Parts: sequence; structure tokens; C-alpha cells
Amino acid sequence: GLVKIEDIQNIILNSNHQKITSLLSEDHYKLIEKMGMREYLDLLSQEIVLMAIEKNNNIATAAINELGISSATFYKYMRPAIKNKKEDNREILQ
Repeated sequence: GLVKIEDIQNIILNSNHQKITSLLSEDHYKLIEKMGMREYLDLLSQEIVLMAIEKNNNIATAAINELGISSATFYKYMRPAIKNKKEDNREILQ
């Protein structure tokens, strides 16, 4: 599913945390300029699904429900996230 601006605003408005004026930092924008918005959003989505799966004890259905996305969208980002994580671990070991 797509995230609507209203969803983000509701989360921010109903949050007990400090009021956030922007979800985009200057550092994030610099990364977007460097790698392009599509790649940045893909990598961000991969991190989100990895965090959700870890938070939900590796139960994909629970992570999918928590994120409010389809299973197709979940696996679209999960597969490359796992691949990238394995490659990162290989680089660390070398």
C-alpha cells in the first residue's frame, strides 16, 4: 500500500514525541542528490522491512500487517535487503 500524507500527519500529530517539522534532513537530501531518489527510497524501504521483520521475531505476516503493505510489496524489498545484508557481512569479514 501507498502511504498518504494524511497518514504521516496523523502519526506525527498523535505522537508523544517532540513535534517534527520535517521527515527529511539535510543529510538525507544530500544522499538523494548523490544516489537519486529512487535508489534512496528503495534502500530506505529495505531498511524498514528489515526492522519490521526483526521487531516481529522473523514473522513475515506480523511485519506485513504492522507495515500495512501487501506481501508482494514486502518481499519486493525483503529479498534485496537480505542480499545486501549478506554482502555487507562479507565485506566486514574481509
